[in-house]
Formats: sequence, C-alpha cells, structure tokens
Amino acid sequence: MKFNFLPFLASIAHPVSSSFKSVTGDSSCTLFLKFTLFKDGHEEAQVDCFDEETKSFIKVTSLEGSEEHLQDRLLQKFKTGELISGESTMMHKEAFVEDSYYFLPSDDVGDAAFEHKPNARNRRRLGIAGDLTVLAVRFDYADDVSTSATMAQISAKWFDTSAAIGISFKSQAEACSDDTVTVSMFTGPNIVDGVIEVDMTGTDFNETANIYDIGEEAWDATEEVLSGLPDHLVLCLPPSPSDEYNEIAGWAYLNHYVSAYNDDRCLHTKVQLHEIGHNWGLHHSTSNGEEYGDLSGSMGGISGQQACFNAPKNMELGWYSDKTVTVSDTWSGKLYGISSYASAASSDAVILYIPSTSSRSRFDIFVSFNGASGMNSATGLGADKVLVHYRNSGTGEKSSLEEILGTGESFIGGGSFITPAISVSVGSISGSTYADVTVTVEPCRDLPLTIILDTDYYPEETSWTLTNNCNGDEVSSASTALYEHPWWDTQHVHTLCVPEGEYSFTINDSEGDGIWSYNYGYGSYQVQYNGKTVASGGEFNSTETTIFGECVFFLLCCKQKPTFTSNEMKITFSGFDESIDLTTLITALETITKNAIIEVLAEKGFAVTESNISITSTVVSRRNLEEIDSRYLQGTSSIQQDVTVNAPTSAVNSGEINSNIATSTAASGNTNLQGLSVQASIVYEEPPWPCSGVTCGNAGHCQVTSPTTALCKCENTFIPSESGLECICPDELEFHANVNRCLPPPTAAPSDLPSVLPSLTPSMVPSNGNIDEEDPTCFDDMSGTFKLFNVMEEVECAWLTRNKDKTKVRKNKYCILDEVKSLCQSTCGKCTACDDKEGTFTLLNMKKRETCAWLTKNKDKAEKRKEAYCILDKVRDLCKASCGACTVEDRSGRV
Repeated sequence: MKFNFLPFLASIAHPVSSSFKSVTGDSSCTLFLKFTLFKDGHEEAQVDCFDEETKSFIKVTSLEGSEEHLQDRLLQKFKTGELISGESTMMHKEAFVEDSYYFLPSDDVGDAAFEHKPNARNRRRLGIAGDLTVLAVRFDYADDVSTSATMAQISAKWFDTSAAIGISFKSQAEACSDDTVTVSMFTGPNIVDGVIEVDMTGTDFNETANIYDIGEEAWDATEEVLSGLPDHLVLCLPPSPSDEYNEIAGWAYLNHYVSAYNDDRCLHTKVQLHEIGHNWGLHHSTSNGEEYGDLSGSMGGISGQQACFNAPKNMELGWYSDKTVTVSDTWSGKLYGISSYASAASSDAVILYIPSTSSRSRFDIFVSFNGASGMNSATGLGADKVLVHYRNSGTGEKSSLEEILGTGESFIGGGSFITPAISVSVGSISGSTYADVTVTVEPCRDLPLTIILDTDYYPEETSWTLTNNCNGDEVSSASTALYEHPWWDTQHVHTLCVPEGEYSFTINDSEGDGIWSYNYGYGSYQVQYNGKTVASGGEFNSTETTIFGECVFFLLCCKQKPTFTSNEMKITFSGFDESIDLTTLITALETITKNAIIEVLAEKGFAVTESNISITSTVVSRRNLEEIDSRYLQGTSSIQQDVTVNAPTSAVNSGEINSNIATSTAASGNTNLQGLSVQASIVYEEPPWPCSGVTCGNAGHCQVTSPTTALCKCENTFIPSESGLECICPDELEFHANVNRCLPPPTAAPSDLPSVLPSLTPSMVPSNGNIDEEDPTCFDDMSGTFKLFNVMEEVECAWLTRNKDKTKVRKNKYCILDEVKSLCQSTCGKCTACDDKEGTFTLLNMKKRETCAWLTKNKDKAEKRKEAYCILDKVRDLCKASCGACTVEDRSGRV
C-alpha cells in the first residue's frame, strides 16, 4: 500500500481579503530558489517570489489545491532548466498579491506565463572574480534577545586573516580562488569593521518564531538604515525560540545577494561558503543519489571548516581556468590539487574537462586531484585521491561524485550504462600535491541512444528494458534494484552507443500506477535516438512499450556494382507567348534541365556530369499539341526536350527533376520563363537495382554501403570474408550447421561423472577466491574476467569488493549482468545451487531469452537442446546442473 509521500515544505495559511495590493490580471513576480541548510547536514528547496512593488520576498501559494503540489511543479521546472533563479518571471492573469503571499488560482501552473530577464546581480554567467564587498549584520531585540556573537567576533570570522583567528570567510574564499576573489568590508555610517548592529527592540521576537519571518523583518530593517547595498548582505540572526526552526543552520537565495544564519552558524566557515556559494549560483554536490553526499567540497553536506569547492564548481566560478584542460581524445600528465596550484608547470592541469557531446552523453565530466592540504586540508571525502564528477551539461546544475580513485586504480564510465567510454587511470600519487593521470575519450562510432528517467517517490517499482528487434538481443536493462532508495525524485541519464536498427523500449511499474501522479511524484521518462525524442511519458499502468527505428539490412545482396544505363525522359515547357522567339531560350532551358538532373542525382550520391546527359529540343506550336492533354496548353507555344541520362534507372526520379526545374525557371530572373508549366516524364525504366539475388549466407545480411557498392553484415560468431561478400568463420573456430554458429573445436569430456558430489578439498580452493560455505561447489571463478562498461578494461571478481567504500555501488551496477553473476557467484550472492535461477541466455534463433529450466522442461527435446546449447561457454556456466557439469572437479578445473 502506498502513502501520500511529499517532501516537507512549510505550510502556510491562506488569508482571504477583498483588499489586494496588486490588481488581478496585472501581477507578476521574479522567482528565486531558496535553499535552507539544516544542522544535520540536509537541505530543503523552496520557490519564493520577489515582489518588485514592495522589494521583498513573498511566498507562492494557491487559492485552490495543494501548496505542496504547486511547489513541486515549480521545483520541477527549475530542475529541468525551464526556470532560472533570479531570471525567470511568472505571470498569471488571475494572480494577485496580498499581505506576504503571491496567490495563483490553483496549484496548476499550466496557465501561467514565464519569461526570462537577465539579473544584474546574477554573477553566475560571468564567473566570480574581483573585489566583493560584504556586510554582516548583528541584531538586538528587546528582552535581552540578540545575536549571541559580538560585533567583534562576527567581524573576525568574516574578515580577519590573522593567525590568531585561523580561518575566516575572507581567508578561505581568497585562498580557494587563488586570490581570483578578494573580500572587503562594506563601509558606511554605523558600520564597524564590516559589521552593523540593527536595533529590533520595536519587534516582539517571541511572536516571530518562524526563522524565515525573522530574517525577512531583519532584512527590511537593515536596508532601511543603509544608504547603499554590498555585494553580499549577511544576516546573523538570534537563535530561534522555536525548536523546529532552531534546527535550521541558515538559508540563501540562488543568484541573489542575501544569506541568513541561525546564530552561531554565522561563524562557521563551511556554512558561510555553502550559503554564499548559493548566492554565486552554485547548486549542490551529490553522490550515490544523496543530495549532499559529496563531502569533498563546500556545496555538499557539512564537514570540516577548511574545504573548498569541487572541480565542476571551480569551473563554473571561473577559477583555475589557466589550468583547465579540455580533453577530446587522450591526456596524460600531472594533475595537481588546488592547494598546490602554484607548483604546477605549464603542461600540468588542475581540472580535466570532458564536455558533453550529442554522440556520447549529456553529461559534462570532470577529473581532479583532491589534495588535502592548506585551505583544503579538511575535505570530507576522497582526500589525496583522484575524483571523477558528472554534471548535466551547462552551468547552474548539480554535480555528482561518481568515483574516487587511488594509486593504480582506474575507472571507465561517462554516465550510467554509457558506451563507449571515458577511461581514467591513476598511476602514482605524490602526497597531497599531484597524481599521474591518463584520461582517454572514446567517441561513439554508431548512434547515440539516451534514456532519461526522472523517478517518482517509489523508484524501487521502476524497471525498463531496451531490445534490438533486428536480432532479438536485449541491449540494456535496469532492474528495480537499480533505483532503490535513496534514488527517489532523482534524474537518471543512461546513454548508450548502438548500431542503427529497430528497437523496443519497455518501461515497467511493479505497482501498476506508472511514475507520474499527484500523490506519488511527477516522474517521467524520455528516450532520445540519434538526436530525436522517440519515446516519452510517465502516465501508464503496469507497462508501456514504444518501438522506433528500422532495421538497416537487406534480404538480398548485390555482388557487383550497378550498371549505368540509358534513361529517356520527355520534358515539356508550356506557356510561352507566340510572339517570342523561343529559339533564343532553348540554350537557357537546356542548362536549367542539366543542372537540375545533376543536382538530384548528386543528392543520391551519383557524380553525374553534363557529358552523361544529352538533350534535343523542339519548338512546338499550339496546333501541333491538339492531341496532348489540355493541361499543357497554357500558352500558344511550347518547347519539348528529349533527354537521355546515363545513370542508374532507380536514381532518375521524374518528379524530383520536374520540381527542381520548376523552381529554377521561377528563380531564373528571365521574364520569359516566369509562370511556365513544366512536365517531366520517364519514357522507360529498367528494373530497380541493386539486388542480384545472391544472399550473404549463414548469419549475414546485405547492407548497401554506398550508391554503387554493397557488403555483407555478419552476425553472431561470423565475420566478413576478405572480399566482404560472404560470412565465414574465424580461423580458430569451426562451423556448426546444427546451430548455424562458429564454435571452438570440441574438447574431450570426462569419461565418467561422479554420481555423488565429492567434498571440496583445500587443494581445490582458489587462494584468492570467495567460496559460499553452504554450497561449496559454487564460488568465484578467479581465472576468469569480465569487462567493465564500455569494454575498455577486464577485471577479476575481486575488483567488486576491493574498495569497501565502492563495493555496494559496484555490485549494484555489475551483479545484475548475467556474465558477472555466473563468474562471481559468491561475491554477487548468486550461489543458489548449480543452476543460476535468475540468469537468462539468448536462443540461437535470436527471438527470445530463456532460463536454464527451458533446457529440460520438455523431455522429448531436452537432449537436443542440451546438445545444441551446453557446448556454449555462457550456457554451460549458467546452467551447470542442467548441462551435467555441476561437479567440484569440473568447476575447480576452471579456477
């Protein structure tokens, strides 16, 4: 049973009054994202409205429906990039402003209009550089309620760079940016060392328990006493009298200049950098689906005081640009940490940047060395390691920490399921200074296919499968386990590189209610194939399937080039005035016709010149055309062309040529050719090419590779011959007609199989393999390897658990694959007897997949099935019991 699970957003009463501050139909507001950081490290987002009339933030709500739904819909628009904080304005003809609320008629924003206006204070697109002025504010209320820290203490933690203080916002911001940014105290009346105290004794603090309201009132009171505004206004609020709101550490608006802090959090450098980072336009740093899981930098959860920003944030801020290298193929060298930036030579790098491309991934990828020294000594994750981050293409996006690499480790990726790969290999690491790194980018040589999935609040119910209909193979899939908590309400992007063909994409919801609903989250999916959206949705029941693309092979194969033959056409130009001397126009019309034919054939890949075209023109008077269809008789005279074209007959299309000629005469500039009627027709057509009736044979299909050639496309285990005109077996394999496959030569089988499983002796146990104690016949095959995604590296089973911090992620990613489940049975927890009950294999007719039980469920066919399939390594390893290979000797012989 499902429950209505929605993220917490502060509930607001809906006062109704007849006095409106803004008239109905004339109300608009600029939308801002507000991030509230809690003391436990998590953060919540909310959309607020900046009212231009009152110059203050007000809450967005609705007269009808749910405010949570309204917020969720607006947040989704920010998530997809439709809205930009501080730049997007919302307008609605029935909206109005009253008190501190911007009212919409309902929680549906479909009728609202949005437009974008650049924000003068929005530094996000320009980078953060130069001198920034900061003003911190201390507040004094009645009844001895005030900000706990003194003005001197606040000034020290924001501006002091002396050794006695240690760390301040000024020292950290300047150090993290290598002095690209300098921080100065804002000056003015009553401001002492960058801090001003605002008298709030006229406000009853106890009646204003909501820290947001406290902040708004404090902000208003501050700006009333200022003659100008700093680059950053910092509100150091007194502790909230409410237990609920006292859990808040601070809040800030994205792309704005105000940030607020709950009492002593105003003195925490990490909180300062985090909130000011939001002012600078930075989103959160995530990892493993956790919104603030990337503790390597200040935009993740709260960790140590001395931590800077990760590579995606540094690039977005415009810092270390002279040591940012864009990698398009291969880069190898020293990758320095930001704390050792000054030591890097001209050939070294601080940030390696692999931009997204339409043929690879929508992710930007960043590689950096997280040196834990100096201003970054308290980094909370991946200290002195190489980090790989992803970020959706563009600025103002969340970043995701994907991998942490130590000495000798490597990573292949580029986005979940992406092929081909981005390869990152780490050589030696020199303390906290630098790492020797090699990055290789492998381009996609087929067609890009991207699956974009935004999960609802129950992602563990979602799964999908992508199948190649041309051969029946399952290309990729995601089980429900892939999206288990904490992957709810999260976007997942899976990019593959696939050959041209017809595909079926099937998405499933185990609960039978799809992934989009008012109560359970606004999930959606989209499939992009070769740059076009071919499937999308979210509202379905248990399953939804979309078929797209088409198979590119041909049933017949041409073994010779198509011959050039003679094609005859008749082209008639009608509509001339009888008084015109038509003989003077014949040359112009012949040139137009030749150019039209050459252009049409060139679009089909045929290089035809004027020498391949002959034209005989005849002037025909009206009386000679009486027996021709009257639609040609638009004038008193006509010109008829008898045309011969030496080109493949299938390429000579009279309709295309007719259209091209008509366009050319209309655009010729010759007044005598305006308004003519043109009619082209083929006199004789030979049978179409290029089929000769010869097939590739075996598991092959003919594929036309150019207008004049065709070659065999071989499948399964076959390869093209040297001529490319037939499919043959590789030298090391033999042709087996019964299964139409190339297979290894048979090996001698044991003469007798023991009737009782012998006990496993210590000599049979692999020294470095995992063994399942309950089933000693089932353990990891330590002689075998499997390929990491993108087929750029092969690893052993031990790789799955080599790094404890990555074990869960690696097993979730790879143990769903049949090959890995079979090879690493103990590590993957698949030792449930000799046959893998969950694994499947593809039948030789390429139509469907079956489990091991299929081999023996039909007694009459069992022997033939085992004879055909158990000679295949994958089937024999998957179905050891069914294939009669479930013995210790058999298994240990492969270890």
